Amino acid sequence: MKENSLIFSRKGKNTLPRARARFLAQAIQLEESSHSSTINLAIYFTLLLMLSAIIWAWSTDINEVAISRGEVIPAGLIHNIQHLEGGIVEEINVRNGTKIGKGDLLIRFSPHLLVLECEQLYVKKASLDLEMERLHALFENREPDFSAFEKKFPVLTKKQQIIFKGQKFTQETELKVIDKQISLKALELKLKKNQAKSIQRELKLLKEQVAIRQKLSKSGSHRFLSYSPHTTHHAGPQWAVH
Repeated sequence: MKENSLIFSRKGKNTLPRARARFLAQAIQLEESSHSSTINLAIYFTLLLMLSAIIWAWSTDINEVAISRGEVIPAGLIHNIQHLEGGIVEEINVRNGTKIGKGDLLIRFSPHLLVLECEQLYVKKASLDLEMERLHALFENREPDFSAFEKKFPVLTKKQQIIFKGQKFTQETELKVIDKQISLKALELKLKKNQAKSIQRELKLLKEQVAIRQKLSKSGSHRFLSYSPHTTHHAGPQWAVH
């Protein structure tokens, strides 16, 4: 190798520069020198690593995951949560993206309106109970029992008592008027009965007069009786012979 380099340096003394000649000499030296054990080990290790990577890629399932920002939209219908009666929202316990489950508290309404409405319904119920007791007392002709409502609802109780007294007075007045009307009708009926009896007596006497006249006409007598229905307290019907 030294001889070749000397010959090459001699031949190219006048033609090539020294730096280029040096590089050419090093390249020739590398080509002629043998591979070291370290390079061989590195080559074998690289081949083994590549083979292991190929086997791993062929036998292993890789999940492809794409990470990005977006908005989750439900595939089905969107159900709007509504309150049937409404009210003032006092507290909201969830926000966008919060996971919720069955029975979780979402919104809390202000209880003031609900409490007020509940009290109104309670007062209305008590008023209806008082009215029912008043009507039952009128129907059963007794005094109403408002003892269960006097402490909690004194105003309603007093009002129902006044109404009961007014209705009781009106009922009694109407009953008195009806009793008087019944008495008058009974007196009128008695008078009618007396008139009917008088008419029946007069009818009987008239029938007797007709019978007497028929007998007189058959006997040829010119006398006949006349009947006067007018009576007095001491005398009966008046008969006269003609």
